[in-house]
Amino acid sequence: MKTPTAERLTAAGLARVSHAELRREAQAALERGEEVRLLEGRSEGQPVQTVVLGRQGKAGQSLGQTALWGDWLDGRLHTADGGHMLDRDGRCTCQACDLAAGYFGDDDE
Repeated sequence: MKTPTAERLTAAGLARVSHAELRREAQAALERGEEVRLLEGRSEGQPVQTVVLGRQGKAGQSLGQTALWGDWLDGRLHTADGGHMLDRDGRCTCQACDLAAGYFGDDDE
């Protein structure tokens, strides 16, 4: 699977980050001299933004008023609170969510 490309943000581009918490964290990272990257996607017609901070890959993702934090690994946000794996469009691809959605069948058949 191809990893989505992230656009590098500068202080001038911070206004593009619509969620206030993500924007504050991105600004703080830029002030520390860290690289900040922005990925944009869509979920059910709503914009989804993911901000990746520094080389360590701490990341936050917003959909509407909600922001989730975790680590950006292999093109997914691995959330700190529950082990979900969200793609750039906010869709979770963890096994628990896939099972709940019925994406896995019975292997014994």
